[in-house]
Amino acid sequence: MVAYGLCLTANIHQRQNYRTTPAKPTMADIALGKAMGWGLIRTETLADSSERCDFRFKKGGELRISSKTTDVQATIERIREKEARKNS
Repeated sequence: MVAYGLCLTANIHQRQNYRTTPAKPTMADIALGKAMGWGLIRTETLADSSERCDFRFKKGGELRISSKTTDVQATIERIREKEARKNS
């Protein structure tokens, strides 16, 4: 398992002198995990107004994330439903 405590997207925003953190959690983490065959576990992100990012990739793991942002959570749910249909 690989665990991260920092948000790459938030760090890029800081380096570019943007005044805010990203408006929404990045969905690129999901695509990256799938491309590598790794599952993603994420319970909080800076973009969701949390104190930190705590995402973890686990080889062969499943997708277990959520978001406080309504439209991001809806996208996560659609991905879960699509994966469930594909695996049934």
